[in-house]
Amino acid sequence: MDGNGLPIIGPSVDKTKIEPIHQKRLIAFINHFLTTTVSFLNTFSHSVETRLEKCEGQLQKMDAALCILEAKLNSIAGLEDVPVATPENPPEFTPPPPPVAPVTDVPSSASEPQPNNATPAQTKISQDPQYSRFFRMVAVGVPLQAVKQKMHAEGLDPGILDDPDAPAPTNTSLGGVSVADEKPEDSDSSFSN
Repeated sequence: MDGNGLPIIGPSVDKTKIEPIHQKRLIAFINHFLTTTVSFLNTFSHSVETRLEKCEGQLQKMDAALCILEAKLNSIAGLEDVPVATPENPPEFTPPPPPVAPVTDVPSSASEPQPNNATPAQTKISQDPQYSRFFRMVAVGVPLQAVKQKMHAEGLDPGILDDPDAPAPTNTSLGGVSVADEKPEDSDSSFSN
């Protein structure tokens, strides 16, 4: 025994001769351990849930700010013609030049007016009016994942951003009418009555 009356346990002590801890005391130790562990886990889970709620609120604020930014970008007339250079990957996000040679295989009919001289097979996805605004958002610095989430929310394929030189689809999910073709006075006309 040492000076405090506690047994000295070392390599020379025969552990078979040491008395075991009393059963009630052992149960009290186990109960204390379980209650402190459960308390810690409850506190930890509450902390994690609080942080996740805070992150969700921040994501909702960022989504709202992204929608406002998108609306502001759409309200600027002539923004489609402004070239924007990106510092990270200029070849991937800069709009390619328009095609020069017209397609001679496709006969044009007089009954169908063509909006452009280029056929849909020649138009690249980054120049398509429905998708060009997403490429502009990436070009001005909006994070790629945020733009992909916005495309997914609008029912468009976010994988399109990975290949800006791919041909534009012939039929669009909006029935051939892009959001850029809508006029602001048309959308407010129902509220003016």
